[in-house]
Amino acid sequence: MTTTTHTRSATPGEQRIRLLLLAIGVAFALVGAYAFIDAEPVGRWLRVVLWLAAGVVLHDAVVAPLALVLGAGVLRRVTHPVVRRVLRAALLLVTATVVVAVPLLATAV
Repeated sequence: MTTTTHTRSATPGEQRIRLLLLAIGVAFALVGAYAFIDAEPVGRWLRVVLWLAAGVVLHDAVVAPLALVLGAGVLRRVTHPVVRRVLRAALLLVTATVVVAVPLLATAV
């Protein structure tokens, strides 16, 4: 069985929304960078960089493969396209929540 995908160009409205979201993301990143520089002593910057690097490695080695396996296992059994989209979004939200919550819980214990 072969499937074909149809791609379309983004409408001008979609392009404006994407640019707006990009600008909001850049603004939040700048605020976060300013808050980090203002709040963290220079001596702890290396520790923070190492923690962020470990997060990237953990994501690429554990979280992403696990999400792919779980997604393929669950979504393969669902045939209705709307249900698949909802499940895909739910899995993404749960994964993002776990990625944020686990370190917080680990430091609270």
